[in-house]
Amino acid sequence: MLKLVSIISVLLVVSLGAITVMVSFLLSADIRLTAEDVNFSVNRRNAHTVSLILHNIRSSAQLLLYTNIGGSAAANTASFFAENPFAACIVVAEEDGKINIYPNMPMLSAIFVSEESIRAYIEEADFLKEVRAGRALAKNASPALGAPLAAFFFPLNQRTAKAAVVKRDAAAVIFSTTYITQSFGGGDNINILLNENAEVIAHPDLSLVLGGVNMARAPYIAGIIGEGGNEIQSLRKDENGVTYISAHQKISLNDSRGEGEVLLITLISSDVVLSGIAATTRRNLFLGFAVLALSVSLIGLFSRTLSRPLKKLTQAAQKIENGDYNFNLKADSKDEIGVLTESFIGMRYSLENFERFTNKALVKLAREQRLTRTGINRNATVCFVFIRDFENMTGGLRARTVVEFVNKFLERIVPCIMSTGGIVDKFLTQGGVVIMAHWGAADVDGSAFFNEEKWALSCVRACLMMRFALYNLNAERFEQFWHLAPPIKMGCGINSGELIAGQIGCETRMEYTVIGDTVNLASRLEGPNDVFDTDILISEKTQNLLGGAVHTAEMPSIMVKGKNKPLRVFAVLNMSTVEDSMNLFEECGRINGMEIQDAARGNMQTLASVTTIKELHAALSANSVLH
Repeated sequence: MLKLVSIISVLLVVSLGAITVMVSFLLSADIRLTAEDVNFSVNRRNAHTVSLILHNIRSSAQLLLYTNIGGSAAANTASFFAENPFAACIVVAEEDGKINIYPNMPMLSAIFVSEESIRAYIEEADFLKEVRAGRALAKNASPALGAPLAAFFFPLNQRTAKAAVVKRDAAAVIFSTTYITQSFGGGDNINILLNENAEVIAHPDLSLVLGGVNMARAPYIAGIIGEGGNEIQSLRKDENGVTYISAHQKISLNDSRGEGEVLLITLISSDVVLSGIAATTRRNLFLGFAVLALSVSLIGLFSRTLSRPLKKLTQAAQKIENGDYNFNLKADSKDEIGVLTESFIGMRYSLENFERFTNKALVKLAREQRLTRTGINRNATVCFVFIRDFENMTGGLRARTVVEFVNKFLERIVPCIMSTGGIVDKFLTQGGVVIMAHWGAADVDGSAFFNEEKWALSCVRACLMMRFALYNLNAERFEQFWHLAPPIKMGCGINSGELIAGQIGCETRMEYTVIGDTVNLASRLEGPNDVFDTDILISEKTQNLLGGAVHTAEMPSIMVKGKNKPLRVFAVLNMSTVEDSMNLFEECGRINGMEIQDAARGNMQTLASVTTIKELHAALSANSVLH
């Protein structure tokens, strides 16, 4: 589930991110172009406004002054200031040094500027000769006058009424810079009015105006001034690295050649222009994360419908791998997962039935690819278990009854073999029912090559458990068939030694088995149990491997087919201690699911106490296991 959610989340993040970046990029380009056009239009409009204001106040002032040649213009200044309320005063600096001031007293009073300060400012001006020579100039008078005021100087050449002499005076209109700033209107555009020396005349930041700042060395202003030309737009960065869209236009102060000019710069920050895009991008990202969260939730819910049945299938597969078929699996849907589950259930029953026809230990080894096709020499222990007098016991019985009888016997015997690490090789039907089993021929726990003593003891322990299991089976049959059922008698032949183990057969049918003289001898040791009235006979080789862990009794030597001299054989009596025997019988009860009653426990004690062949005969006869 986590992998599915991760993959889809990555796809969503990449796709939403790519769309957001692409849209932002395209919109940014479009908005930048639009902003450049708007900024350029604002610059042109404001430049036209500044040009009109300057030319209007000059022409109005000239008209006022020319109409009052040789006299006082005081009578007509009221109409001038009524038309130009932003003007603080008109100043005429005559060629002979006389200075005439025509003040707008209400405004001067409001901004606390006196005529004396104006006169001092004019007297200190070192550029009046340029103005009298025909040059119009715009100056920032704010530092000298202590208020945001600009001075527009222009030549005033006039003939006197008494003589045909041309007077070359310098006139100036001192006016409020805030009026120009306000005429630019609102918005995000920044308008800066500079004179030809890059002195600030009008600026939204009044501190720059009052401080008489010269912006000639400001990086972006210097670049604009250096460009020259007129009506030019470009991108500029200030000293803080902020990028501005810049448009500038030069405004001539007079149509006459050689007169000064001012520069209007209109700026707008790229961050301001793209702030809407940034906000939209943030909203898109927020929406994208919301969609991602919702998608992850829905995918998580959907993936659970896949991951849960797949997890159950995985757990079931692990159980099957370990040979455990005891699990509940059900197809809850009709989709592909449901079809897979139904197929898996069918496979489970097939494998479970398959293992019933072979051996779980061998199936496990085959799954782990630990079975070899070639033969391998192994030191192992082999046991043959035979139902004695089988033909007389089953004679005249129906086939179904015979099969039920054999299966009940095998249900008690086979668990004893498998619980001790033995492998049921095959069931034989030659002259009755014979079980062939071996210990150590297949590397069940990785120790087959080094535990001959262990496997020999495990085989004997399995046969002693069979003795007790058979006792309980006979007791059940005795009660079930009204004390008329004949007891089942078994005979076990055990031999240890070297043998050949491997898969025998062809590609379409094969089995894992053991062959060799050790196997043949084990099969021949089962028969003499009838002669000695015993149930478990072992060879001398097995006896030597047991050490002192088991009580045995040597029986008369026997001759077997294929051997030139008699063989020593031993009857298994019991484990070396009563406690070991009782533990073994308890274990037999657990693996066969038998509840041991008090009477049975007494018989267990009797069987666990056997230490001689005579006691064995008595115990077996008393418990109706052998007669």
